Amino acid sequence: MTFVNRSEELAELDRWWSGPGAAMGVVWGRRRVGKSMLLRHWVRDKRAVFHVSRNRPERDELRSLSDAVASIGMLPRRSLADRPFHDWDDAFDVLAALAEHEPRGSTSSTTGNGWSPPASRSRTPPREC
Repeated sequence: MTFVNRSEELAELDRWWSGPGAAMGVVWGRRRVGKSMLLRHWVRDKRAVFHVSRNRPERDELRSLSDAVASIGMLPRRSLADRPFHDWDDAFDVLAALAEHEPRGSTSSTTGNGWSPPASRSRTPPREC
């Protein structure tokens, strides 16, 4: 898919991705402007977890995130099918630990209005889309 007028946003995400160390990034903007599609397109060739919050009950959101993490085989010692994340602290603790052992920017999550991978420090995020 070609993104019209998204080359700057994709370049900004690439600059963020190629930075040193772990970092948190946030993509924000009005509803229905293509934030999730932009990120889905951008992560297609990266080892990443992509999760979109759908305003489901917390247990269902955690199950969906567990499924996303399990789908790329990131947890060698825990079956997320048998033991999905039980709360957000559990999810982000596991994702942060995984990020320490993966190439830069390997984990990410998105909510209805933004995107934020677990990270130990932050840099300037991409601008509003």
